[in-house]
Amino acid sequence: MEVANGKDILMLIAGIHANHNAGVTLIDRGHIIFSTEEERMSGVKRDSSPFLTIGKMRYEYMPVDTQLSFAAISGFTPINNPTGNVIDPWSRENLYVSYLKKLKLITHDYQVVDFGNLHHLLHAATAFYRSEFENSIAIVVDGSGSPLDGLKNIEAESIYECSYPHSFKPLYKRTMSEGEISFTKENDCIYFNHPAPGIGAMYDMIGCICGFKILDCGKTMGLAAYGKQDPSLSNLIKYENDYPVGDYDIIDFTPRENHLGYFKFKPGNYLLEKTKKDIAFAIQEQSEQAVLHLINKAKQLSNSKNIVLSGGFFQNCKANYRIVKENPDYNFYVEPLCYDGGLSLGAALLQFHTVTPNGRIKNIKEKIKIT
Repeated sequence: MEVANGKDILMLIAGIHANHNAGVTLIDRGHIIFSTEEERMSGVKRDSSPFLTIGKMRYEYMPVDTQLSFAAISGFTPINNPTGNVIDPWSRENLYVSYLKKLKLITHDYQVVDFGNLHHLLHAATAFYRSEFENSIAIVVDGSGSPLDGLKNIEAESIYECSYPHSFKPLYKRTMSEGEISFTKENDCIYFNHPAPGIGAMYDMIGCICGFKILDCGKTMGLAAYGKQDPSLSNLIKYENDYPVGDYDIIDFTPRENHLGYFKFKPGNYLLEKTKKDIAFAIQEQSEQAVLHLINKAKQLSNSKNIVLSGGFFQNCKANYRIVKENPDYNFYVEPLCYDGGLSLGAALLQFHTVTPNGRIKNIKEKIKIT
């Protein structure tokens, strides 16, 4: 342990996720000493404002009169972008940065690390570092990630090649946009932009047709068990350029029009006439097949025999079971915190391994006691 003037040198790194399923993680010299979601303190489901968790970290888990070495902040867009973030009306800076300064957790702007537009990469980081693989493929599938160009080209699915200490090489990026379809390759990464919803967004929207709310995908998975195959529902997920896309004939892309989904159903679409449990059955089966197809593509893009899965879609335990069963020659790690509640952990881990490239987290898989 390093010492200076007889005192330990602290390396306190906080990961702060400031959007739905907000949370805070604190790492002290290679140990995770605090990690929780805001909803566990506020009682508000998927609470997006981590004020209580920041305060708990400050007053119960940090030595008196100490500051953070770094505060790595995640969300969906760069932290000072007014679209997708809350801005302090007086200082005109990110509200959570302003709050960190008020609590004397930071003093200088260099202590703030902006991970706001690295949504999928942080999902990959959470899974990779907790897998304890030395290298792996990371596959990220969720409803929507960060926009890669303003509010356009929003992440849907990503494939990364991961290795220590902090290398996350993109191999595939599927984005959703109201723009034209494009399929390009740049620096060994395939970029596929399409106005159709991705796998996770399509699953989410089908859940709405079934009577559930956005992000209630677990209910859709449960309902699917009661459905049966309907040939007229066979194209909820299609394939273009040999990659999966949602059915854009029934859904319009509408940036920021509905919370998180970016999509709305076209009037009079044929799903309204179908049985809900059969619709759920169809999207469950087709999304499983689409993710399996994506995994096969990942195998062609990387030689690694290790695969980590993250992003909210991989809360789907039925799909996970099928993935592992059908790929017996690969080592899998499915991140339990694959949804956005794990992003504060991913941000803290990525920053830790960036500033201490030879370090390792000593309690990466231990349960963290939350008082």
